[in-house]
Amino acid sequence: MNELMHSNAALDETQRRMLDVAMNQVRMRGLSVGFGDLRLEDVIEAAGVSRSSAVRHWGSKSAFIEDLLVEVALFGAGNLTDSDAMSTALAVASSHQQWQTTQVGREMLMSEIIRTTLENNYFSTLDSVAWQSYLSISATLLTAMPKSKRQRLESALLAGNSRFIDEMAGFYEEIANLLGFRLRTEFDGGFRLFATLASSLVEGLAVRHQSNPGITDELYLGDTPDGSARHDWSAASIGFSALYRTFLELDPTFVPSQQVGSQ
Repeated sequence: MNELMHSNAALDETQRRMLDVAMNQVRMRGLSVGFGDLRLEDVIEAAGVSRSSAVRHWGSKSAFIEDLLVEVALFGAGNLTDSDAMSTALAVASSHQQWQTTQVGREMLMSEIIRTTLENNYFSTLDSVAWQSYLSISATLLTAMPKSKRQRLESALLAGNSRFIDEMAGFYEEIANLLGFRLRTEFDGGFRLFATLASSLVEGLAVRHQSNPGITDELYLGDTPDGSARHDWSAASIGFSALYRTFLELDPTFVPSQQVGSQ
């Protein structure tokens, strides 16, 4: 019994160490490293485990790749959130505190937050190894992958994506509450639907960037809400602004208790 427990523990450690080594390659280079070029012997050597333990656990490179794909899916789907979005939004609000006391000013502030934050978010998405990994694994599901393998990836992607949507829905709701906006009543779905559409917009533009960056990466002149100035807008910011106007409106009962970004 003790020998069996020791053997299982060793196998668990072998699995973790080898998958960590392979995942480090993905984090550093994305999936462009190519699993076709990944040599199991190199992973075994870098992980510092015995070949017999690795072979006993997986049996073949293809079995190892199946587990690695799930790791990549979990990594990608679990790291989609742009951690800089909130800090960027609060920094914009802090630099325009004079806008926070009137309805026109709050419209101006929301517009500037969208213009600035979504441009940064779009280009961050393009550079994100997590997003690239998530996209590649999602595309893998569209191939003729056996159902038994596909189910494991689907479960990993679903869990991570649901968590991402919940996090973004919470973020959008927090910003709306801070600036005195509320959901319109035309649609069910609330901030979760809003977050789903917003992420699909940014990710769709990032995919289109691969074939037509001249459109997706271009900046376009647009008016401020009060028409007093014109600024450069990214395609992501313009699209998100349309979503915001569809889903949100000023809350006439809002009383600002504290200026956003003043802490």
